[in-house]
Amino acid sequence: MDRRFIGIFVDLTTNGSYTSLLYKYLLGSESWEYVSLIDSYSFSESKYCRWNLPDNWAQVQFTSTVPNAADPPDSVERYWIELSASAVTTMAVINKIRVLPYASYTSPRRVSEFLQIKRNFDYSTTPTDLEVENLIRRQEDYINYRTRKSWKLQAITEETDPILVDYSRYGFYLRYRNFWKIYSLKLWNGGEWQTLVEGRNQDYFVNYDLGQVIISRMFTIPAVYGMVGRYSLWGQGEFKNSIKIDYLYGRNPETDPEFFIVEDIATKLVAKDLLQHSDYTQLIVSGSDKVPLDSKVRNLTEDTEARIDSLIGVAFY
Repeated sequence: MDRRFIGIFVDLTTNGSYTSLLYKYLLGSESWEYVSLIDSYSFSESKYCRWNLPDNWAQVQFTSTVPNAADPPDSVERYWIELSASAVTTMAVINKIRVLPYASYTSPRRVSEFLQIKRNFDYSTTPTDLEVENLIRRQEDYINYRTRKSWKLQAITEETDPILVDYSRYGFYLRYRNFWKIYSLKLWNGGEWQTLVEGRNQDYFVNYDLGQVIISRMFTIPAVYGMVGRYSLWGQGEFKNSIKIDYLYGRNPETDPEFFIVEDIATKLVAKDLLQHSDYTQLIVSGSDKVPLDSKVRNLTEDTEARIDSLIGVAFY
């Protein structure tokens, strides 16, 4: 990819079986280094793999020898990830791969175009294109925090950041709405986490439009009854945090009608940061109608705040 990315989401037609699958990134023309993985993924199921962004990852142009022996498709410099295995039992058949860009709501090029800078950000500008991407990343978190929504795919992993919810025979809502896929749902049965099967004729089914998980059948949880005087009480602590879920959430930027509003907000927020902390008097186009920088910053602040307010969502649990 021509921009840095920190993961992939994979939909498989056929599950694969590989031995010692390794992930590496291309550092220079011929130097491959191991990626620091967040998730363990071997293409044995449709799921995701995320990694920590390498500090020294560099773009490399595709050639006949690096990174692969093939005819170069073009002369674009890109960031490369290599996957290799020591043995293959079953080859995975991939239906679709989605990459997770490090910064996805806007791009350095869109920011430079909005500011009408005479050249795009790159490795030789101040700030560089990578520094602008870091600004975008921070503004993405700000937009998500303010709106209580996300316009990029994000994963909740039961191994590293488990989301625990209360058991309900009538169904329950997930903490993060707009989820794409539930990979695993487990119920604490008093001694272990019991894996449930999705399907209306199975253990649970999902209403993706409402963001609701509905339990299809009753499960017995130990110690559900207790006596206090003459009264039988149930539904106490044994139902709390008794379900563990691994799932993918986020609004699809390819189809969500609000995404272009989000892209506009992110672009303007980054532009405002750059105007406040950088001197572009020699790069920004000016004329008889030139607006003072302090006025531009104030106008951008008012505009983005109003737009964020229009996107704010409210979650009820």
